[in-house]
Amino acid sequence: MTPLRSFGDSASVGAARPSAFDAKHRPDPALIDTCVHCGFCLPSCPTYVLWGEEMDSPRGRIYLMKAGIEGRAEMTPAFVKHFDACLGCMACVTSCPSGVQYAPLIEATRGQIERRHPRPALDRLFRGAIFALFPYPNRLRFVLAPLVVLGPVARWVARTWTPNPERRTTNGERRTTNDQRRTSFAVRLHSLLALAPKVTWASLFSPAPSRAAAVGARRMTVGLLTGCVQRLVFPKVNAATMNVLSAEGCDQHRGDDLHRERDPKGRLDGGDQSPAREHEEDEVNSGGLDGRQHQCDSQPGQPGILPEPVHVASSY
Repeated sequence: MTPLRSFGDSASVGAARPSAFDAKHRPDPALIDTCVHCGFCLPSCPTYVLWGEEMDSPRGRIYLMKAGIEGRAEMTPAFVKHFDACLGCMACVTSCPSGVQYAPLIEATRGQIERRHPRPALDRLFRGAIFALFPYPNRLRFVLAPLVVLGPVARWVARTWTPNPERRTTNGERRTTNDQRRTSFAVRLHSLLALAPKVTWASLFSPAPSRAAAVGARRMTVGLLTGCVQRLVFPKVNAATMNVLSAEGCDQHRGDDLHRERDPKGRLDGGDQSPAREHEEDEVNSGGLDGRQHQCDSQPGQPGILPEPVHVASSY
């Protein structure tokens, strides 16, 4: 039998390797060690359910982080693709009996990848366009406006057109690897058309109220973050969140209305950590929130890195 080797190991098993991560905001080994590899997260992970690949599950990604820290894995494209595929939905967090804090682990890993992994030019262009549009509601509003009329056409094209992910080598042989499927421009374009949101003029140009009063006795003051994309595409989620907070006795201030767009939280999910951290600290202080007041994120998933005195709530 051929002996098993660690992920990404192309040399002898006993060969010493440097860590795949540098010392700046690398994944915390103490958080990694809280994972007991029980597998409760597997059925809650969309990418694992879709592909059935262990390394595309939270347990597998945590194993890769540990292997990277210990020098048993290198930051290769095969290593990076498993973290790029993570949706950051944090569905695994609520299913984990050990309380593994997956959010800071994936954020730190993506920050390392963003700094240390060179990407192809087309990939850099695609990611740059996303970060130039999606985190900025005023820009995204005008990009989404044509979908009010053309949205049904875009979804029809996505249903009737299936891109061919196959590419041919120079001698005419076909190649159909998963890497090509995930990086093909045609496949990405098809995904964008298929996921085109159902927007209306009201959702794009009718902002949520800047303030909402508590029903009955006021228990606390909350700074509500309505989200860069969510406020335009899923405004009913924000409205429902405000209704619940009002019923629970919360005065609400729309934090992202008080703080001007600069370098949004969306960059943190993509690995650009420093500006995102500064932005979140500013959002905490926007509207005069202090340690006795609260900040609520109405978007799914775990909140990012915030100063300790501020309590953050997230609705699922």
